[in-house]
Order: sequence, then C-alpha cells, then structure tokens
Amino acid sequence: MSRFARSCVVALLVSAEWVTVSAGAKPASHRVQFGVDTYLGIYHRGTELGSGIRPTATDRTNYLNAVRELGVRTIREDIGPWSEIQPKEGGRYHFQVIDDIVRKASERGVDILALVYFFPPWATLGQNRPWGFEPQGRDGRYQLPLRNHVGEFQEFIKTLVTRYCGCQASSLRLKKPVKEWLFMNEPEGYAHQFLNPDQYAYWLKIFYEQIKSVDPSATVVAPAIADPGIWRDNRFSGEFVERLLSSKELQGPHYPYFDVLDFHPYPRGMGPPSPNLYGANISYAYLRQVMLKHKLDLPMWVTEIGDDSVDPNQQADRIVKYVVQAASTGVGRVYVLGLWDFNKKLNHGHAWGLLEETPSGHVPVPKPSFIAYRTLLRKIGDNEGIEFLGPGRYQVLRDSGKPLYILWTQAGDSGIPAFLHGRLRVKDLKDQTKEVDAKELKLTEHPVLVQPLQ
Repeated sequence: MSRFARSCVVALLVSAEWVTVSAGAKPASHRVQFGVDTYLGIYHRGTELGSGIRPTATDRTNYLNAVRELGVRTIREDIGPWSEIQPKEGGRYHFQVIDDIVRKASERGVDILALVYFFPPWATLGQNRPWGFEPQGRDGRYQLPLRNHVGEFQEFIKTLVTRYCGCQASSLRLKKPVKEWLFMNEPEGYAHQFLNPDQYAYWLKIFYEQIKSVDPSATVVAPAIADPGIWRDNRFSGEFVERLLSSKELQGPHYPYFDVLDFHPYPRGMGPPSPNLYGANISYAYLRQVMLKHKLDLPMWVTEIGDDSVDPNQQADRIVKYVVQAASTGVGRVYVLGLWDFNKKLNHGHAWGLLEETPSGHVPVPKPSFIAYRTLLRKIGDNEGIEFLGPGRYQVLRDSGKPLYILWTQAGDSGIPAFLHGRLRVKDLKDQTKEVDAKELKLTEHPVLVQPLQ
C-alpha cells in the first residue's frame, strides 16, 4: 500500500470514529488502567540517565513510595536488563537490585509490566566487555543478540520469569508476582537503531515460547511502536508492524507470539498540528486496520505517552488531556512517561517526569504534573471506560452510575455543555474543589473534573 493510500485509510477510520461518537453512539465500555513508566531498573551510571540514575535501596524505597502516592496500580519497569544482570559472558546473574524493585513494588500493591532490554555487548556484538552509553546506540544495547547466543538468551528468559512469576517452587514469594512481559522498546527506530522486523520476529518467538513454558498464564506484550500511522524520518512509522506480522519467522501455532499490542502515540510527534491531541486515534485506528488485515483482534495498550513542556503547568494540563484522550480510544492501559526528570541541564535532557530532578538519596519532589495526574486518578482510577463526547468533553463511566465529566475548552469554545444542570462539584488539577451552579461554570484550557450533585 502506498504512503498516500495508508494515510487515506487512517483518515477515513479516524473520521468514522469521530462521526460515530459525535452522533451519540455508545461504545462498548471497558475498564482502563493507568500507570507510569519508571527507570529504577536502569542503575548503571553509563546509560543515558547518567547521574539521573537512582541506584540505592533508599532511592528505590523513596520512588516506589511516590508511585504508591500517585495512585497508579501498574508500572512499566525494566526488570529484564540483560546487560545489567549478566554483564559478562558466562558470568553469574546479578539480581539483587531487581529483586529489591520487585519486592518493594509488590509490597505497595503495584503490578509490574516487565520490560526486557537492554542486551549485553557480548551477546549483540560478540564483544565481552563492560557496556556503557554511546551515541546512537553503538554499544550494542539496542541491537538483537547474535544467533549463536540463542541458548544463553533462552536460559536468561527462563531464569528471569521463574524468579518473579510466583508460579514455580523456586520463585520469590511476592504478593504481586510479575505476570506481564514486554519485549524491547521502539524497535523501529529507538536511538536510530532500526531493527529488522524478521530478526525481531525470530527473537520475539523465542521470548514468547520461553515465557509460556515457565508460566502459561503470563501475558506477552509487543512491539512498543512509536507514533504508528504517520510518515516520519522518510518512512511510514507503521511499516514495522505490518512487516512483523507478515514475517515468516513469526509463523507457527501461537501466531503472532504476543498477547497485547502496545504503542506510543506521542501527540507532539503526530502533527501537524503539533501537538495533535487526537494522535492516539490515528495510531489506534491504523493498528486496528493492520490487525484486521492479519485476522487478529488483540487488546491494545498505550505504554508511553507524555509531555516535556518547560512550563510545568502546561505539562500538567497536557498530560491529563493526553491520558484522557488516549483512554477514550478503546485501549486497556495508559502509561505516562515518566516518573522523574533527569539530565535536564544537558541539551537533550529529560523533562518528561512527574517528579523534579533531585540528587540520589533525596526524597523526590512532586511537579504540578504529579499533582494533576494523582488528582485525576483519585477520581477515575476505578472506571468502566472513558467516553469521548466531543472536543474537551469526556465522561467517565462508573459502576455507581453517577456521572463524572472531564472538561476543558477546545478551539476557543467556552460554552457550558448542555448536559450540565443544577449544582456541580468542580475539582481542578491542583486538587482544589468548589461547588457552583451549572450556569456559573467557566471552563478554560485547564481541565477540570465535574460531578453533578443532583
């Protein structure tokens, strides 16, 4: 299919979805879970986190306390960094740090979506040496293993899953065993390393088979594609998924060798306009179309979305808008990137966090985006779906049946929604609450949570 044809398909799908929702049709409700991406499993100073790593047991306690305070029930964490766990070929496994992360998350009632990457240079480059961060990923961490290391990879995955699944006699005793496993991150172009879809399919199949051989009830997630459905960097960002699902390497009795398809619809990467609030609709519609072509109907999760605005209040507004819009598309999970800022003083520093950049050992400091996301989750964490009613208009479906709306102005429209009457309880993103009459409600670009009292 040509680039133009693909764009037309996506545009038609998004337009059809918009018309259906705008016409008042009720999509099938389903619960949406919310999470955050954390970086505690990356504890080696020679990574892109640099001095932003949180390598101590005290850090892991402080930051997982912050996760609990935030109110998310799941984190996406790299608990399978082969390069950290087995840095030397044939060497012993080092699980102490990962054990601490998993135990502390479990104690706080937090599930882990377990990310498995980076890989050691001895397995990807055939160089048995220490690894460290190098520009463009030249240290081999973003590459797939060489095929002569299949045996070591299989052993690593089996050992990793056995340790944390809670399903084997030798497993760690955990309140929250690890039951969800994600293979790599943005293989279509992370750190300028475009991975071959056939090669990725080959290793994904092995990954799936090893996990299921240990824990048949586990969920395998892939392929964590960034901004699918758009043209970027001289290629169509969704081609990786199409080529992956068509790969001969992926054929077999358990095709497609993953249970959930995940993606990263960053609004600033989906323009014009940039940021495009409805980028998640483009990605969702495109991926549904690709799966339909391959006779698949898999759940979909957004495992990264976020904003790195310099203005912390703008970041707070945008994160809430992005999360709510993504949740309204039909996905089952939405994860915000990420837990804390790091290396902000560098030219390409990371300002996507919900917590300020503070030195290791210090108690983390919440940003306005942390307060906003926490406020949102306290109201919508238990939901039966998020329904799009129109630009800046969303309804949270709840077991209680009592309506709850998330509202803001969009494209200059500050009018009061016709469905609001009588007294209202209004909560802003600073967690401040007031009661007003519907006719006195004044909406702005800042989202508010509105609950009718009658």
